Amino acid sequence: MAIGHIRLDKLLPSHLIAFYNNLGEAGRVKNNFAVINPAMVDFKKAQKLPYTRISGQANVADKTVKKAFEGGKMDPEAAKKIAAALGFSYAEAFESVKNEEKLSGATLNRYHRLISSILQAAVEWQVIESNPARRVKAPRVSHTEAAYLEDEAVSRLVEALQGAPIKWKTIVLLLLYSGIRRGELCGLEWRDIDFGKKLISIKRTSQYIEGLGIIEKSPKNKSSERVMKLPDYIFDVLKQYKAWQNSERLKVGDYWHDIVEIKFADGSTETRKNERLFTQINGLPIDPNSVTRWVKKFQTANDLPKFTPHTLRHTNISMLIAANVPIRNIAQRAGHAKLSTTQDIYAHAFKKVDGMAADALANAIDPKARRN
Repeated sequence: MAIGHIRLDKLLPSHLIAFYNNLGEAGRVKNNFAVINPAMVDFKKAQKLPYTRISGQANVADKTVKKAFEGGKMDPEAAKKIAAALGFSYAEAFESVKNEEKLSGATLNRYHRLISSILQAAVEWQVIESNPARRVKAPRVSHTEAAYLEDEAVSRLVEALQGAPIKWKTIVLLLLYSGIRRGELCGLEWRDIDFGKKLISIKRTSQYIEGLGIIEKSPKNKSSERVMKLPDYIFDVLKQYKAWQNSERLKVGDYWHDIVEIKFADGSTETRKNERLFTQINGLPIDPNSVTRWVKKFQTANDLPKFTPHTLRHTNISMLIAANVPIRNIAQRAGHAKLSTTQDIYAHAFKKVDGMAADALANAIDPKARRN
């Protein structure tokens, strides 16, 4: 059901409810994907074509080409470019796959907020007398239980990291000890690190966007801009890493970018001194996706439980809850705008702590009761 044909003064809460229910049905996400024809994989192998060559001819990112030949779901426009670069039509090189997914509760919630704000403006302009969206409950946003590592797995991870390259060791330990998001980690600059007070400041986030490359954004929300204190151990690791980075910088010489051009989502740029903590070999900003790729390889090589950079964030927050750190402090460190966000996402950890509290009460009270 659509609502575009309904006059504003005739729009009812029931129309909006039916609209949200309709959007939430499977198959409402209309955009299709492209999946490569297996024959094209054989063609690439036979021709011994490297990803970089196809990427250059198609004018798409290397990782996009790699994803295509590994059977990943592709944007049709990127698929057309890859097919043309190889001398094939889109229909010969790729198959179209219909997306049968349904819109998430979070997406429906955004629709509701947008519609409500438009209707509220209509009220203020005296086009309509009241806002029907105000009488409709916002679509429910379901929170999945956050995956996290148990204490034993954390110990195994930290032990395995002792033999890892210092750059990646620093990245993973910083994620684990701080609980910051992957993009926030990649956006860190040395000016954000206060070695004297043992503080790090989260002021920006880094993200890879197809067609733009690596861009810089403001944090997720205002509360995501935060300062947090970390243990001395992490700053010792950061000092070692800084010394290593300086030595690597000298090795590459003029290949290192002392000045970098930072891109933003709106297409604008800013040139400034290069102070990024984690970079490519030439000093340019690191791709956040490379962190995920390295973590996956490291986890497999060391036979560790499956985890991602975001798992480390969940692990950090779960450990803070288990340590009885006040929820307000936890939410502040996590960069959550509302305490309810922390409570909803980490309900499992709060239940576990609640069970520990019950056991503690039993141990404290029962012996006294048995003496009576």
